[in-house]
Amino acid sequence: MQIICEAGPRIAGLSDGARFVSHIPHFDDEPVVVGDTFVDGYGCSIYGSVLQEGSRFRMWCQTWPRDYDGTDSLLVGCLESEDGLHWTKPSYGLIERSGSTANHLTNLPFHAPSVFVDPHAVADQRYRGFGYLHPERATGFSNIQVPGMGQTPGYYTAYSADGINWTVEPDPLWDSADVIAAAWAPWFSDAGAARIALKRNGLSAGLFRRRFLTSEWCHGAATPEVSAFVADESDDQAARAHGCLSADYYGVSWLPTPGPTVAMVWMFRHIPPMGRSADRLWNYGSLGQVDLELRYQPERGGRWLSLPGKPDWVNAAQAPEWARGCLYGRIPRDPRGR
Repeated sequence: MQIICEAGPRIAGLSDGARFVSHIPHFDDEPVVVGDTFVDGYGCSIYGSVLQEGSRFRMWCQTWPRDYDGTDSLLVGCLESEDGLHWTKPSYGLIERSGSTANHLTNLPFHAPSVFVDPHAVADQRYRGFGYLHPERATGFSNIQVPGMGQTPGYYTAYSADGINWTVEPDPLWDSADVIAAAWAPWFSDAGAARIALKRNGLSAGLFRRRFLTSEWCHGAATPEVSAFVADESDDQAARAHGCLSADYYGVSWLPTPGPTVAMVWMFRHIPPMGRSADRLWNYGSLGQVDLELRYQPERGGRWLSLPGKPDWVNAAQAPEWARGCLYGRIPRDPRGR
């Protein structure tokens, strides 16, 4: 027997390599957070981030109020936990809803918010947030009704000393709308950087589809965005194996590692009837299920790869009843506990 680490004439050389293994996650029988107040009475979703800071977990999540009007919610709550399973909703007294400020809302006015700790920033900008903002719809947020604040919808960034009171920078970094995800990756480049994925729709393989570009944030600036996740015929084939018609990318979550970059992609698999833009003659998916798959990037700037056959990591139909339909993955705590 030749031991692989033994020096010997039969070992001609060694090369670096990685083995990518997918382990199916466990679902708890019951959700850990439910909408039980006015500000999240319609629902709460993990558009957001979870960070561990010392012995405390903090969750920034999207809240959908009891009087939800059908438009994109811009309400962001911040919850706290000692174990990541049992969560409390502190009262911050910042945003008035239904005649009261006794709620857990921050003044971060973002749809699909992402929050991380920026180790390069000064103390009053320790927390960095990204999200979609339509300023004209952000009623009740005094921190964006200031001179110089643009009225252009888009993906904005904001900063905070405590993660509760936020300053929104005046103009969007990128155009387009809906889902953006950012997480700090301490191993990405020598100084570390935040990985960012932002949705921008366009034509692909005969359909108008949701697709994602990526960027990095480091030392207070973002790099130019590049195309990363675009659905193609192989994604449609995987969708048809689930009894659906086609697919695109509804969202992306980052899983930082010291080796390859790993992303959890939210695969929106369409069922009929398809939506249609009458003026542009575009078909697009508007109904269906959202399942989770894994992608990985072996080296910075390289191709995004999938496991053979693009298998699901988590299938919505196999989730507990309360979680079926559409699954959104979100940003885990920073691997170094920051």
